[in-house]
Amino acid sequence: MGAKDVIRQAIISELDFAIDTRMEWFEHHCESPIEAIFGVFLTMSLDMSYPSLLEWCEAGREVENTFDKCSFLLIPQYRWQNYRIDWALRIKGAKRPWIFIECDGHDFHERTKEQAERDRSKDREIQAADITIFRFTGRELWRDPVTCAEQVINLMVTRFKENGA
Repeated sequence: MGAKDVIRQAIISELDFAIDTRMEWFEHHCESPIEAIFGVFLTMSLDMSYPSLLEWCEAGREVENTFDKCSFLLIPQYRWQNYRIDWALRIKGAKRPWIFIECDGHDFHERTKEQAERDRSKDREIQAADITIFRFTGRELWRDPVTCAEQVINLMVTRFKENGA
């Protein structure tokens, strides 16, 4: 086995561990597989580009001193007004610190007119509060989770840099 093979094996082993650890945590704290997949891709992508800037925590456990250690806080199953948001992302020091992310699998969304109506009403209330919302379909998340995560990361980083970080 050559040096490249040793390096490749070590990297693959580290990636497997990181993916398994995150997937286990996210599956426990999310309501659907696509939410967990999104969480894994978002956190892995951020760690590769901006290591140590992100923390994630359970809903209800987010605390202000978390920002002593990081710049972004990712919260699954976040309670906002009368809604549960799949993912809430808070950006330290940003003028518009919140980004909400919804992961719409067919099993949970738009199966009935009432569910579709509730999603649209939720979006309008979030937008009226001047919070950006990303709504990804299950198909988008299964087909190209990297692009979905990159769209969110690009906005996060832009807002973070606007504050002189």
